Amino acid sequence: MKRKLKYLSRIIATTFLFGIVSSVAYAAPYVWPGAAPCNTTLQNCIDNAGSGDTVEIATNTVDESITFDKSLTLRPAAGYSPRFINIQNIVASSTGSTDNSITIQGIVMETGVIIVTHNSSGTFSLNLIDNTIEKSFSYGQAIRFWPISGGKTFFNISSNNITVPSGDQMYGIQVHSNSDIEGSVSNNVIVMEGATQGDAIQVVNMGGNAIVDIIGNTVSGTNMNNGIDVYQYTVGCNTDTRIANNLVTGQAGNVGGPGAITYYINDGHVNLEVVNNTVADNEKGIMLYCDPGTVSGKIANNIIANNTSQGLYINSGVAAAVSNNHNLLYNNISIIFTPGAGTLYGDPLFVGGGDYRLQPLSAAINKGDNASVPSGITTDLDGNPRISGPVVDMGAYECVELPVPDIKANGSDDPITVSSNHPLSITVSLDPGCLVGQNADWWFAYYKPFDWLSCVYPTWVDGIQRCFEYPLVGFSSFELINSTFPPGDYLFCFVVDENADGNLDITWFDFVEVHVQ
Repeated sequence: MKRKLKYLSRIIATTFLFGIVSSVAYAAPYVWPGAAPCNTTLQNCIDNAGSGDTVEIATNTVDESITFDKSLTLRPAAGYSPRFINIQNIVASSTGSTDNSITIQGIVMETGVIIVTHNSSGTFSLNLIDNTIEKSFSYGQAIRFWPISGGKTFFNISSNNITVPSGDQMYGIQVHSNSDIEGSVSNNVIVMEGATQGDAIQVVNMGGNAIVDIIGNTVSGTNMNNGIDVYQYTVGCNTDTRIANNLVTGQAGNVGGPGAITYYINDGHVNLEVVNNTVADNEKGIMLYCDPGTVSGKIANNIIANNTSQGLYINSGVAAAVSNNHNLLYNNISIIFTPGAGTLYGDPLFVGGGDYRLQPLSAAINKGDNASVPSGITTDLDGNPRISGPVVDMGAYECVELPVPDIKANGSDDPITVSSNHPLSITVSLDPGCLVGQNADWWFAYYKPFDWLSCVYPTWVDGIQRCFEYPLVGFSSFELINSTFPPGDYLFCFVVDENADGNLDITWFDFVEVHVQ
């Protein structure tokens, strides 16, 4: 009876909710160019759209600037890639006393920029997603978000592709806040072509509480002052940041407080997590300037390599409040900090040629600290699992080359036929990939007519049994068998399991077939 009542109540609740949803009117998107009011300019179409409406652009070329100050979604119509040309900009604002929401998605700016401000007393939701800013704008920020005053802002600036041209004080993404904000700058690709005193990503807190994630961005270029910059200089401000899984290369500016990843805390308090970033081939690496503000947090699991001035700088006055552990520092001219637990100095062995992924023998593999990985960070910069082995790798990329076992019969991977009066040589080899050192089950076995035999080192026994449990290690061409065999069909197998539990999981394997006549 209880089950029937529960089922009936679920039906009633579902029917009630369906009635509510069905009563809501969903306006169809405005399409420009299209029917009136979208039959003249894009601006006229936007002006006539209601608050909360969607405007879709159904052309690939837009030659006008637009402004709006209401909740709106601006995006391409299906099958189009709208590109704003001839120094045309998008300027949007959140005003009044209502809660507002603005989304700008999938737009290409040839020579223009995207600027969004907020001073409504209501809350504000901002999404700037999948936009492309080409390099021809002449001053300022490619994307600027400025919460001037008002209610709290929730923002998502992600998956944008930005090229910042050479010039003075040029920025890729700038979040310049005077009020409370919470959000993320993530998965953006920014190329700095020589912006003197410019930053690829800058978060400035001038008043209020800021909670900001800067995660999974790729920053490269020349002469930029900062790759990622967090700047706070107002009494009473509080900023909580997580900077993780970013790749920053090519920083070479030297004005103010430069660095690939920089904190400049002039007042207020900042809590930071700078974890699993790759900071390489810059002038300065990770820099923590703090005077007279206060700071707490951790710097961990980073690769800081080949920086021509400083690798890691932690202001001595705050060193006790900011832990550092499991960072790899290699080939930096100087470092100014007291190394914490797990600090390494080995070669990260980047793939090279602008590729900062790790080769299998990198000193950074399985040498990070799992406990330092921020909550919710489950993937690396490539989208692969953040922890693929027993221990997280250092840097933005997790090495994901998997073990490759190999077994050959008389030097062949392919099926062969041999005579029963000629010896058969079975050799094995293993490339452990990025999982070198991980504990594993090892299995060597072959099927002979009507039965299996397994190597349980150093003998052979009936059935399928584990040879031994041992960490994965590379070796080449070890001869396992050299003997004659009676006529029949044979299958020789080499298996390694990632779960060292004595059970045959067949995680990575190879086999070769032999016919003996």
